[in-house]
Order: sequence, then structure tokens, then C-alpha cells
Amino acid sequence: MNQLPLDNDKKDPNYQECEPIKPFNPENAIASTSKENDTIAKDKEDKSKCKNKINFPSWITAFCTVAIAIITGFYTHYASEQVAQMKVVVKNANNQLRLEQRAWVAPFNISSEAIGNKTIFKVLFKNTGKTPALNVTAWINRTDRLDQITSIDPYSLEPGFILIQEGVGNTSTSDSPIEARDVEAIKHGLQIYVYGTIRYQDIFGEGHWTQFCYFVGPDLKAFGACKTHNSCDYYNQEGK
Repeated sequence: MNQLPLDNDKKDPNYQECEPIKPFNPENAIASTSKENDTIAKDKEDKSKCKNKINFPSWITAFCTVAIAIITGFYTHYASEQVAQMKVVVKNANNQLRLEQRAWVAPFNISSEAIGNKTIFKVLFKNTGKTPALNVTAWINRTDRLDQITSIDPYSLEPGFILIQEGVGNTSTSDSPIEARDVEAIKHGLQIYVYGTIRYQDIFGEGHWTQFCYFVGPDLKAFGACKTHNSCDYYNQEGK
């Protein structure tokens, strides 16, 4: 049989080359089968896990949700109380610090002084605190009637000054001295009261006041504290 020569330039248009058939390899067939078996086994295992998964009833889930919400609310309330208590502690500590460091101004002596034929009364006051007293002013007056002393004294028109620690200031009735005839009346039983208010600020910007009231003895040398009008803002929060 004669074999026709191949003409590379004139191929059949319907001709298509195919890949050569690979020879059969038993090892490849075994490996492919093993992979398929592993995949099938894994799918069965996953399905088994899904079957074994516990599905809780809806009421248990709802109960747990409510319980968690209650516990969270209780914890939030407890934390809020702790914060409030800490604020109180800090506030008390701050107030205690201010009490220890602030200025404290109060009268400590009263005397009479003759100027010509007139007599005045002078009150000395002192800052016993640990810091200066600022804008210190003092208002003073005298009267022969205790019931005329009001609970709130007028403000002094004098400019304020600074009173350092252990510093001493004074105020007097020089604007309203008593005459010689009044001195004689006091010696014969006329009762005179010297009273007033000291106002100042501490370094923390808080305003304070101290009231005083003395009755004058017949010799104008002995003095006593009145039963009223002797207080300060620390014991009485009413503004003065």
C-alpha cells in the first residue's frame, strides 16, 4: 500500500490536532480515589457535628439575656455609687484642707482710750490662720440698748487691707466718741455696748465674717461678752 506524501501547506480545514493520550498510571488513580474518600468522610463528620449541636429552647436564651442585663445594670449602679462616694470623699478632703489653711480673723481685746474730754473704744483683732486674710474691713458702733443691735451690720466704707498670718488689726469708735457726761453716766450705771462685724476673704476666694459685742463696765476698763452678736460664718451660715 502506497503512502501518500504529507503536504504541510495544504491541510484539511476540519482537521484538529489532539493531545496525545497519556498512559494509564495506577498510582494516580489510587491517589485520586483516596482524596475523594477523604472528602466524603469529612462531609460526614461535619454533618455529625451539626446533628450533635445542642439547640437551647428560646426561653432559656431569653432568660440568660435578661439575667445579663440585670447583672450589668447592678454593676453600673454599684459603679455609680462608688463614683459618688469618691466625689464626697474628695470634697470633704478639700473642705478640710481649706479649713486648715484658710485665714481666721477674730477680735481678742477691747479697751477704752481718752482723747481730750472724749473717750473712744478700740477693738483689736488677729489673723490666727495659716494664710493671709484679704480685703479685710471692720464696722463698729456703740449703743445703750442691746435690742437695737441688728443681726446683720452695715458694711464698712473703708477700703480693705491684707492681714498676714498672726497679723493684728484694729477698729475703733473714733467716729462716734462718748462725751464726758456719758462717761459719768456709765460710772453711775448706764450700760454701753460696743459691737460690730469684721469681714474678709481667704486665699480660696471665700468670704467670711466675725461678729463681736462687748458690754462696758462702770470703770471703762472691764468688759464682758454679750449673749448675742458673737458669732462667725463657720457656726452660722447666714450671710453677713
